Amino acid sequence: MKMIVHVEGMHCIRCAGKVEGAMHDLGLDAVVDLEKKICTVEGEAEKEAICEVIEELGFQVTGIE
Repeated sequence: MKMIVHVEGMHCIRCAGKVEGAMHDLGLDAVVDLEKKICTVEGEAEKEAICEVIEELGFQVTGIE
């Protein structure tokens, strides 16, 4: 399953790396686009788990498509 996660608060490559790493820890492939403020994820995970992990990093999920 492919999802687009809208994430506020990412400002640099380090932020992107934290989010991508957290998604990899959930068993997901992830690519962050800082300009668009999105993280594209592929794999199987509950939306709630994705939100929880990202918010634990200090970022805000504003939507998932």
